[in-house]
Amino acid sequence: MARRAVAAEQRRLFDRFGERRVDSICVENTPDRYEAGLQLVEQYGMLADAGAVVRDDSDRLLLIRHPEGDGWGHPGGGYERDGSLAATARREVREETGVDVTITGLRYVREKTIVHAGDSSRTYPMLTAIFDAHGSGPATAGDDEEVLTARWFETLPTVLDSFTGCRGECHGA
Repeated sequence: MARRAVAAEQRRLFDRFGERRVDSICVENTPDRYEAGLQLVEQYGMLADAGAVVRDDSDRLLLIRHPEGDGWGHPGGGYERDGSLAATARREVREETGVDVTITGLRYVREKTIVHAGDSSRTYPMLTAIFDAHGSGPATAGDDEEVLTARWFETLPTVLDSFTGCRGECHGA
């Protein structure tokens, strides 16, 4: 079920934004983390997340800082049956920064195979999409504890968060 849902969502992305290279990785999750992800697969039909590289009219870059991260990264988060991963990215940017965005393109796609640490025959896919977007207005961290701060940058900060998992192409470098 999840594999079909991920393949269908990937096809929708490519139909709308054009074909992209898909990076594929495999990660082993602890049994607890694996089961938590599996619950999301059952709840939403697939495990996915989305974010955006957001620029404004002055070409500044919108970045956030997470409490558990090691630097600045792009806003984004988990799919919650938003209708599409583009809608997920718009929602997450708004929740994490207070900035409304218009999606302008697709930057990066990754399919991650999640493997149960105790049973390598148990797997499910996770899809990540990073979009290009345009936004404007003040950046403010959301009300929850997921984001410490949100800010527009004229130049990239020295320390970029490793949680993005997509190298420089996700930050607009």
